[in-house]
Amino acid sequence: MPETQTVDRPVPGPDSTRTRRPVSRVLRRAVQWNDWTKALTAVVAWHVVLSLTAYVFQGSQHLNYAYPPVLSPQPTPLSHMLRFDALYYVDIVANGYDLRNKPHLAAFYPLFPLATWVVHKITFAQLGILGAGLVVNVLGSWFAVVALLRTARHFIADKTLHWLTPALFLTAPSAYFLHVMYSEALFCAIAFWAYLFALERRWVPMGLCLIPLTASRITAALFVGLCLVEFLRSRGRRRPWSWHLLWFPAAFAGLGAYWVFLWRLTGNPFANFAGHRMWPYQVFNPDIFATWGAEVTAAVRALRYGPLDAVQVVDHVLPVVALTVVLAVSVYLVVELRGQGVPLALFGVAALVMLSLNSNLVSVHRYVLPLLVVYVGLTVLFARRPAARPVVFGLVFTHMLAFGFLYASFVSGNWSA
Repeated sequence: MPETQTVDRPVPGPDSTRTRRPVSRVLRRAVQWNDWTKALTAVVAWHVVLSLTAYVFQGSQHLNYAYPPVLSPQPTPLSHMLRFDALYYVDIVANGYDLRNKPHLAAFYPLFPLATWVVHKITFAQLGILGAGLVVNVLGSWFAVVALLRTARHFIADKTLHWLTPALFLTAPSAYFLHVMYSEALFCAIAFWAYLFALERRWVPMGLCLIPLTASRITAALFVGLCLVEFLRSRGRRRPWSWHLLWFPAAFAGLGAYWVFLWRLTGNPFANFAGHRMWPYQVFNPDIFATWGAEVTAAVRALRYGPLDAVQVVDHVLPVVALTVVLAVSVYLVVELRGQGVPLALFGVAALVMLSLNSNLVSVHRYVLPLLVVYVGLTVLFARRPAARPVVFGLVFTHMLAFGFLYASFVSGNWSA
C-alpha cells in the first residue's frame, strides 16, 4: 500500500482567532447596508446637490431684497443658506437673545439655535455658524428619513414601497428648508421619532422626544396630540389610565422652560407671542372659514385673471393647494385604514385648523412640511389603489417643479417662504 504523506499545516493560535472574529464582526456591522447607511447616503447626496446647485447658479441670478448686505455678491459654498428668517437664527447663535433691542427674536424658539451653537462651540468655532447649522440639518434630515421609512412599515406591507414615504418627504415643495438655516430638519427628526415610538408603544422614548420638541415651535402641540390619540387607540376598550399618560402634559415642559427663560429675561413669559408683532399681517382669527374663503378667492382670481406672480403663488395658491392635499389625504386614511388611520387623520384636520388661525395662509406651505400624514397617506394610496398611481406621480412631478421654483427664488432672495 502506498504510504500516505502528511502535510504539516500551521494551526492558528488561540489568540489570533479570538482577535480576528470580533474585529471582523464589528467592521461588518459598521459598513452594513441597512436603513441608517442607506438613508445617510441619500440625505448627504441630497444636501450636496442642493449646495452645488445654489453655488453654481447663484452667480447668474439677480439677487433681490432678501440677500443679506453683510454677504459678498460672490457665492460661497454655504452663503445660499442665509436668507429671510435665517438671519435671525444666526443672530441668536452669535449674540444670544438680545430681546431688549430685538424683541422679535423671542418668536424664534431656542432648540435649533442651541443645537447649532453647541456644534459651533465643540469645533472651537473652526466650523462657522452656517457650517454648524448644516451639520444639524444633515443629522436632522437623516434621522427624519429613517423614522419615516420605519413608519411606512407599519402601514404598508409591500417592502418595495417603503422608501416612497421618505422620497415624498425630500421632494415636497418646501423640503429645501431642511437644508438652509431653518429649524425644519431638527423639528421633523424629533417629531417623526416621537410618532414612531408611539406606533411601537415605546412611551418613555416618545415622551423624551416630545419634551424638547415643544421648545422648537408651537406646532409641536400637534404631535403631542397625535401621540396622545395613538396612545388612547393602543388602550382599546381598556381604561385609558396608565402612568404613561403623564408624558403628555409633561411634554410641555420644553415650552415651559422657554417661558421661564423669557420671564427671567424680559419679565414677560409670553414674549414669544408678542414677538410676532413684527409681522403685522399675522392676526389671530378663529373664523377659519372666513380665512379660507378669502384665500381661495385670491388663489382663483390669480389663476383666472392674474397677475400670477411669485407673491400670489407663494402666499395664496401654494398654501391653498397644500392644505387641500392635507385634508384629502386625511379623509382618505380614515376610509382606507379605518381605526388605524384615525390618529393621522385627526392630526391632519387639527393641523389644517391650527395653520388657518392667523387670518391668512402665508408660509403655510412651509408649515405643512412636517405633516407626515401627507407622505404616509400618499404611499398607502399608491400601494392599495393602483388606479390612483398616475395621480400620485402627477402630484410628485408638480411638487418637484414647485421645489425647484421655490428653491431658486429663495437663493436669489425672492419671496418663497
